[in-house]
Amino acid sequence: MLMYYILAFSFVVIDQITKLLIAANMELGDSVTIIPNLLNFTYYHNDGMALSIGSEAFRWVFVAITLVVCAILIYLMY
Repeated sequence: MLMYYILAFSFVVIDQITKLLIAANMELGDSVTIIPNLLNFTYYHNDGMALSIGSEAFRWVFVAITLVVCAILIYLMY
């Protein structure tokens, strides 16, 4: 069980580090090709939540829903 927590935490840390590196080293709209015709990264900024749904006004609603869902999942795992 601990391995799953470590794995999930590692994914979150890697995600946040890559976002910080991209924001510090790229301009909006810049692209980087990793594997030609297969894997490209383009830096865009999403003002809303997932898939640009909502805006700053809805951010706390999504945060609250996420916390409730996480709490339920943790409860169900035990």
